[in-house]
Amino acid sequence: MDRKNFAIRLGMLGICPLMIHELTATGISPLVQDQDEKYRVLLSQKQFIENWLSDLLDSMEKHTDRLTREKIVDCPAANYRSAKSDDIHCECTRNTHKAVFETALGKPFRVDVAESLRRGGKTCHFIVYLT
Repeated sequence: MDRKNFAIRLGMLGICPLMIHELTATGISPLVQDQDEKYRVLLSQKQFIENWLSDLLDSMEKHTDRLTREKIVDCPAANYRSAKSDDIHCECTRNTHKAVFETALGKPFRVDVAESLRRGGKTCHFIVYLT
């Protein structure tokens, strides 16, 4: 393939041959390198936070009762953790459903987790006892 046909095919793909020349001739700009470094740092920080939260939740499971964990675990924090058979994240959703029904109808309700993806189910189902 000659240069002309190569350039035409690049153009058909939406790739500018001049841009390729600039990248190969001058290397990647310092701005792009700086953004890549910032991204790597953010990924590292995110991983640290996820590991820290996972360790915290594991420790809470060992040293606190279920009701206490349900009250203090924030949904987004539990979401980054790998799924477990008795996943605390499902309690966030259960309590949200409970609050919606109680607020709308002005009386207390019991809500149970019947099935959830994070606990190994095929879908999420909650049972709301209206009596």
